[in-house]
Amino acid sequence: MVFHCADSYWQYLDKGRGLIQPQAFLIRPSGQPLVLEALGKSVLFATRFQPHGWIQLTGLQEVLPANMALALDVVLGAPGAALADAVLHASCSAARLAEVEAFLCRFLCRHEVRPDPAVQTAVKAIVSGNEAFRQVTALALHAGTSCRQLERKFARQVGISPKQLIRLNRVQNAIRQMQSQSFSSLTELAQQVHFYDQAHFIKDFKTLTHMTPRQFQQSQVQMSLFHT
Repeated sequence: MVFHCADSYWQYLDKGRGLIQPQAFLIRPSGQPLVLEALGKSVLFATRFQPHGWIQLTGLQEVLPANMALALDVVLGAPGAALADAVLHASCSAARLAEVEAFLCRFLCRHEVRPDPAVQTAVKAIVSGNEAFRQVTALALHAGTSCRQLERKFARQVGISPKQLIRLNRVQNAIRQMQSQSFSSLTELAQQVHFYDQAHFIKDFKTLTHMTPRQFQQSQVQMSLFHT
């Protein structure tokens, strides 16, 4: 859930297309990076949901389109419009946070949707970074379900597959390590975040960031991490 409290951003799409993001919107990240350009002064305030957290908080079962900024009033109607107005006109970050927390608490009181236990168990296992759960088969066994059932539940509640979340989590762990400089070589880093070898590390990293680990290391680019 993102709020542009000053000027908006231009979001680049495929085939040279693009759009100006709404001032208040919901967006579901996918396995591809967002390419954005600030159009002026940037004052950005955002709330990041854990996987399956959106359904748990709001009771809305629809999976949002990936990497598509949807205005709050389009998705949530009048309550979304009211939230956008309150946050965009708040005087400081503390006031914005209070508005968002009050809004989400009202949704929690209204809905009694519980996350699927198998999905919840699988997400916790993936985010923990435990090497034992780097395969979907082991993850499904740990969650007490079949691979097919787990994939179906992930598609409905998380919006990406277990394999995609595993890959995303590994790459994000690698980025955290790179930003903290807690490794001596990229080969060691690949081992720390449980890639089979350097080739798989480079391939997945480039797929998700459009850069090789070496290029990222040299670029000084700061990327958003979704599960912190």
